[in-house]
Formats: sequence, C-alpha cells, structure tokens
Amino acid sequence: MLILKATYPDFCWAQQKKAVYLYGNPVHQKNKAERCDAEIDELLELHGWKVLRIPYDPPLTQEMLQPIVVQLRNFLGVA
Repeated sequence: MLILKATYPDFCWAQQKKAVYLYGNPVHQKNKAERCDAEIDELLELHGWKVLRIPYDPPLTQEMLQPIVVQLRNFLGVA
C-alpha cells in the first residue's frame, strides 16, 4: 500500500500514472513546502508515477493559462 503525506493532485490520470500539481509561488517557495513537495514527488516516482509541477504567480489569468495548457498537453502526449 502506498501511503503519502496529505496530498491531492490538481489533475490525476491513474491509468497513465500521471499527476499534476498547480501551485502558487508564494506558498510553495518556502523551504518546508519545497521539501514536502520533493518527498511527495519521490514517493510517487518510486511507484512508477510521473509528476508535473506547474508554478504560477497568482492571480491565474487567462493569458497565464495558455502556457499551462501547453505543458499539460505535452506531459500527456496530446497533440
């Protein structure tokens, strides 16, 4: 059984074992959050998952979503 710290990816494709986390830079640039994120990534990757973390500076605008959508499509292998 895989036990992780409290974590809920923003997007998850269980059959493909892919997880995506969107996170605001002000929160996740702190040392404790960075360590926790790295531990979660490591645990998921040890179990065959691919993890994509997409940082952004809030507020998330329509213009900022365009490159995020491109990253998601590339991560999923969608043309």
